[in-house]
Amino acid sequence: MNVKFNKKYQNLFKLLNDDFAKEVDIVILTGGRSSAKSFAVACFSLIGLVTKFWNVLYTRFTNVSIVDSIKPEVDSKIEILGYENLVNSTNTHIEYNNNRIAFKGIKTGSHQQTANLKSLSGFNIFVVDEAEELPDYETFEKVYLSIRSQEKRNITILLLNPTNIHHWIYRKFFDNRNVPAGHNGIVGNVMYIHTSYLDVPREYLADNIVNYYKLLKETDEKKYNEIVLGGWTEAVEGRVFTHFKTNTFKDFVNLNLPSFYGIDWGKNHGFGIIHCKYDQYTNTLYCNELNSKSENQLLAELTNEQRAKLNNEENGGIIVYTMTRLGIPKDATIICDSAVPDNIYMLQDFCWNRAIGIDKPKGSVMAGISLLQSTNVVYTIESSGIDNDFKNYQYAKDRLGVVDDEVIKLNDDCIDPIRYVRRHIRNIGIG
Repeated sequence: MNVKFNKKYQNLFKLLNDDFAKEVDIVILTGGRSSAKSFAVACFSLIGLVTKFWNVLYTRFTNVSIVDSIKPEVDSKIEILGYENLVNSTNTHIEYNNNRIAFKGIKTGSHQQTANLKSLSGFNIFVVDEAEELPDYETFEKVYLSIRSQEKRNITILLLNPTNIHHWIYRKFFDNRNVPAGHNGIVGNVMYIHTSYLDVPREYLADNIVNYYKLLKETDEKKYNEIVLGGWTEAVEGRVFTHFKTNTFKDFVNLNLPSFYGIDWGKNHGFGIIHCKYDQYTNTLYCNELNSKSENQLLAELTNEQRAKLNNEENGGIIVYTMTRLGIPKDATIICDSAVPDNIYMLQDFCWNRAIGIDKPKGSVMAGISLLQSTNVVYTIESSGIDNDFKNYQYAKDRLGVVDDEVIKLNDDCIDPIRYVRRHIRNIGIG
């Protein structure tokens, strides 16, 4: 192999040695444009296929054709590595000695459905291209837990152009672990590699691209740092809300104001339960998050005995259990997502008689957003789910990158119940 790599990639290729950094099972490669991330991982994967008999799955989250978008990137490295007579490249795979590099998308539909990953246990290397598109940690966890070979080294590789510091990847793998952005090294089970075009041998870069980057540095240093050098940004592009403020839980408890509860159902996504108080004189909605975990997550936290007891219909299942555990008063006004009326009837059967569904006519989402934008919203600093949604809830874009008059159906598990409460308050004429 006559290919030059920056020394920052040395640790990646050392993983081909089974005895090197045995604790590492996650590799995060960040960087800007022309930083050779994809080039390095494609070579690493092919070498692993041929020399280690690895099975590699390349994937992306979005619906674009994985075969058309990623496979050519890997195919182009076959000749560079001198593997033309060793591997067989078909329409969907690259094969060698009964092992393969395969290409498969995670997202299966126009919404957020994900592929069934249980059948992927034969792979020991999982490469997620453009990992910034993964919507949440739970989706990543499905990927991570599906790589469980007994005979070969298991590694999940995330390639991404850094977005904003509110993204779950930054929060989980950098902020929570006290790892600085741009770090190169190993922390726990994670290997970090950060590169830019400045780390790529000059002969591999086109003159016009280098000249453009130099000009951009002079004319728009912020864009240069974010896009070219791959820096994490403070702002979320197309962010819906920017005006929310925070207070403490003690402040919230001491508010003597009309009280409401908002609920957004969620078996797999967040089962959002928010306690709200409204001051009609200042048009301020105070919010405290009670739950943002999914019903399935809540069930997983219970013992087998507790789950068996909840299976009895007379006990109302995880929803009634959670409402009771949270101490939500029986006389509370509860505004629910009307899409699951059986859940509302169940709450009423268990004496939450003031549980009602919010009307959801066409256009109600954007109307509710506008209403919240004209409301002073204050949430408790303990409400991590609200904080995440507030910072990451985004408008959608069309194919030209223009913000549309609609929102992305993500990061809304706590926003939606707040929106339901605010619309109900308007509907009853007090705000």
